Amino acid sequence: MVEFELPAAPRLNAVNMYLIADSAIGAIAFETLSPTSSDSIKPIETGSLKVYDRDDNLVVYQINGNGGKYFSSNRVKANECYRMEFNSALGISTAQACIPSQPHVTVIDSGRKVGSLNDSVFFLNISLKDSLPQTNYYKISCIGYGIQSIRTNSLGKQDTSYGWIDLEVNTNSLSYFVNENNYDNAHLLLKDDIFNQTSANLNFEVGVTGIQKVRFFIDAIDENLFEYHRTEAAQNFVQTDPNAHYITVYNNITNGFGIMGGLNRVQIIWLNH
Repeated sequence: MVEFELPAAPRLNAVNMYLIADSAIGAIAFETLSPTSSDSIKPIETGSLKVYDRDDNLVVYQINGNGGKYFSSNRVKANECYRMEFNSALGISTAQACIPSQPHVTVIDSGRKVGSLNDSVFFLNISLKDSLPQTNYYKISCIGYGIQSIRTNSLGKQDTSYGWIDLEVNTNSLSYFVNENNYDNAHLLLKDDIFNQTSANLNFEVGVTGIQKVRFFIDAIDENLFEYHRTEAAQNFVQTDPNAHYITVYNNITNGFGIMGGLNRVQIIWLNH
């Protein structure tokens, strides 16, 4: 057996910042850990977050985030670009991202179909229009309100916990989604280089047995979020192969780690009656 001594890994800011159009501007910050560390992730509670718009106006200044959360009442604007500076004892980390236009979505058909008592499926057929000359990126995902867990308590009775859970998204639009960008069904990624300046007709199915309410998201995302989700899914995929070369998850934080990205969302809500 050959032993190697790993050099000490410097602690850095790890900042996650999802800028969602018309939502509060904010970020979550943690300290990085050594690859060999068994410590729990530690939030950075003593720091400051500054966010500037494309004209270099300071739109957010937040200090001392409880649990590492730095959020403002100021809201994200569509088609705006932002620059972030996060300052802590570990240094100053920076990043920038732009908010896409809202995706052009037309619902063609939607509803529920039942193949058997244990096979209740929500289906959604949409038209997604690309109206911009540059490449656009999309993320398709779905969450449902249903049973999260069933446990037996100390009295021998069953406690049922309800809440929002991620649902598996399936599609027959294989020409758009079977490619190197998709490795699982937690969400689907789409790059619009296939249907530039036209519309794509896409269909989706989500299992909704035991689900009371569905939120289906069609997100226009910037390239930073697209690369982050693509590499994250690819890394999770290769972890099942002991001989695979691990993929590095995309990071756009300077002097740190994490992701700053922009998205603009269309939400379709369906109630299971």
